Amino acid sequence: MAAALRTCLIRMGLPVDAANYAMDVMGLNTLVLWRDFHDDEDLVGLSKNLRSPGGTRLNAAGAEERHPGFPVSVKAISNLKVMRIALKHHQHIQRAVTAPTITHAWLAEWEFLVDFYKETSKKKPSDEDLPKITMNDWAKTKEKIVTHFTEVYGKEGIPLAYVLRETAAVPAVAEDPPANYDGDHVKELIARAAQTGATYRADNRTMCRMLKKICEDTPAYTYVSKYTADGRQAWTALMGVYLGPQHTQNQAAIYEAKLQNSTYEGESSRFGYDKYSEIHKLGHTRLEALVTHGYKGIDEGTKIRYFINGIKNDKLKTVIELVRGNPDYNTFDKVARRIKDSVILLKPSRASTTRQVSSVVVTNAKGEEVFPGIEADMSVEDKFYPIKEWNKLSAAKKKGVLHKRSQRGQSPKGGKQQQNGGGKRSFKKMQKKMAALQKKISALSVADDGDDPSASESEEDEPPKKKKKSSQREHPDLNRNRGRRG
Repeated sequence: MAAALRTCLIRMGLPVDAANYAMDVMGLNTLVLWRDFHDDEDLVGLSKNLRSPGGTRLNAAGAEERHPGFPVSVKAISNLKVMRIALKHHQHIQRAVTAPTITHAWLAEWEFLVDFYKETSKKKPSDEDLPKITMNDWAKTKEKIVTHFTEVYGKEGIPLAYVLRETAAVPAVAEDPPANYDGDHVKELIARAAQTGATYRADNRTMCRMLKKICEDTPAYTYVSKYTADGRQAWTALMGVYLGPQHTQNQAAIYEAKLQNSTYEGESSRFGYDKYSEIHKLGHTRLEALVTHGYKGIDEGTKIRYFINGIKNDKLKTVIELVRGNPDYNTFDKVARRIKDSVILLKPSRASTTRQVSSVVVTNAKGEEVFPGIEADMSVEDKFYPIKEWNKLSAAKKKGVLHKRSQRGQSPKGGKQQQNGGGKRSFKKMQKKMAALQKKISALSVADDGDDPSASESEEDEPPKKKKKSSQREHPDLNRNRGRRG
């Protein structure tokens, strides 16, 4: 074993004397000792020691001389650094490495780990940007939390998601070859990192703190608050409550009810076929996420049945019968695409749609659309409608009246007045104007008959509308008082 390691070190680029010195004098005579060089990350101390060890040695003549050191190249130190980091990585994924397997090809394969572990040191756990809990969708919440911690690294650069994995035990090497991970070393770290030892204890405590922070100010905090150092146990408790068998079935029932109760009656400005399809696709996604938590799943036939049953548009009956009777339409996606083709054909051309929309959009004085999504009935008569008669009109006819008024240039004075055809305010205002006119007519009639001299006098004494600036002496009240004193 020692001979194999010596040969390996020479293969890495160390001179024979340097390899012997490292093993025999410095005591680095096993791969484990080379791996656990904790206080010399970049092997700076090692290279100095080899190049200038200090002390003396016997020369060829047998006399003592100052030790000249060994000519260790930069490339040799670089190779040893890659070897050391790769050995540490293999310790994390629990795969054995022997000295004969450490070749230049092996170094080239794992050289990327130098930069990888340098980057992990910059992504340490932080309370910032933690995922938020969605209380009504714990399958999605679980996915968000696990995904977040695949990019947050613990004490030794292992993604903290390994604390949250489903199974604590790691599969045997023979049953879990590297090919299972398709070159994804992060995925392999999460799956195979040991949940024992000092590194795991530190990471488990960190995870506990982070989970409590995530659950803060939510009902979920109740289930993690009692844990102080065991993040895995806190996570297990959380999943047991919110993704346990009973909760999973309740969630599934809610999502299935949404699929059964959603309906599509036709295109409108606020809801159309695309939105209807999205409701079903989202429901499918959420139900599929519950399968790993005990839900049995929903088959394609049930998806199609829920989707078709919710379409209440008579114009689509033909295409619905077509997809029902054709075995080629055996998936939700195929059915949804085929029906959408028919929906598109039912839509008017863009040019006519533009003219129609521009002709029926009516806004009030505030710029708010009146009766949005309602097609105007232009057969209605454009006249003044008393409030009782106006209220009997349908929304389509009201919109038709308002549109006709806007076409002839009548501008509304307010949202409610526009929608009720003038309403009580405009009617009362008109009544007041008529009463004022009648009063003026009566006053004029009395003045012409001469029955009320005071009325004529008051009209003669009435000052003009445009008052001139008068002095204090010209004020009528002062003049009247002055006359009395005289």
